[in-house]
Amino acid sequence: MGIIRFYEGAEATQHYIGKLSSDLSQTYDLSLVSAPIPNGEALSCTLLEVRPGTKIKLFNSPTPSQDEGYTEIIVRAYVEDKCVPYFNVDSSDDQVEVQIHKGKGEAGKVSRIEVHSI
Repeated sequence: MGIIRFYEGAEATQHYIGKLSSDLSQTYDLSLVSAPIPNGEALSCTLLEVRPGTKIKLFNSPTPSQDEGYTEIIVRAYVEDKCVPYFNVDSSDDQVEVQIHKGKGEAGKVSRIEVHSI
């Protein structure tokens, strides 16, 4: 089962704050009391046993508008254990690509997470 673990600090250096399954396509509004991750605190994550084709979108608003910017993490190849060190910096390798889609708002603050699994 694939897991996405979220951390307060960049490069997964500060407190672990929660996890989500990468095997289920689901949307999480982090402004809700029942949210699995605290609102606005996640700055990095680790991917554990995540399948290729998985996409993770991170928004800084719980109800983003169409012109809102967001961060998209695209898993290109099976990931055993990998850190996504920043949510506000484009990066790419043979396993994972991080794309910043510019728009309103500031990339990196996370109030909504959309996981798209294949």
